[in-house]
Amino acid sequence: MKTGLQMHIIHPRDVYYFEAVDHKVFIYCREKVYESRQGLCELEMEYESGDFFRASKSSILNVAQIQSLLLHPRRCAGDPLAVAVH
Repeated sequence: MKTGLQMHIIHPRDVYYFEAVDHKVFIYCREKVYESRQGLCELEMEYESGDFFRASKSSILNVAQIQSLLLHPRRCAGDPLAVAVH
């Protein structure tokens, strides 16, 4: 993946999720967060055959990294969803 001025080799299994914030896309891994030069649509197409799921307009999750989901009993539509990863 190209990030900023450098190119990093990031294995898909090491990615927890991709997130778009303020017209930038970030790659969240266990030890580090990278900024990607690719958009979420490009990443979604690139990883659609893997364990990745477009969870919202601004995020793509690696479902292989999800350990559990925690829902608040009074959670309303639009409230954040807590997700625990390995």
